[in-house]
Amino acid sequence: MPMSVFFSGFPSFPNIEVLNRTIEGFIKIGVVGASKVAVEETYDCLKKGKFSVEKLDDALRKVCRGGAYWGTTAGAYVGMEYGMERIRGTRDWRQMAQLLFYSLVSLLSLMT
Repeated sequence: MPMSVFFSGFPSFPNIEVLNRTIEGFIKIGVVGASKVAVEETYDCLKKGKFSVEKLDDALRKVCRGGAYWGTTAGAYVGMEYGMERIRGTRDWRQMAQLLFYSLVSLLSLMT
């Protein structure tokens, strides 16, 4: 995952690039996962026409859980990919990392 301008002001750890990339991947994809669940829950509320405090509380829990699941998967993927590139000194491990990522994503979809 390339470093972005969005996180240029984000506090980083000097000389620990793998940790910086892992945290950045966690935050980026975690926000995407939380947004996905938020849209699904909003659609569900609008479709049923029922709004309550309990429904809002349940939706907030699902949003946080979705963000954590997706963020953890992305953080693990980015950290492993960068770590393997540093260890091996080459980028050909990317295909194996993508296979691992897709298997983790399929596991996440089964969990939710």
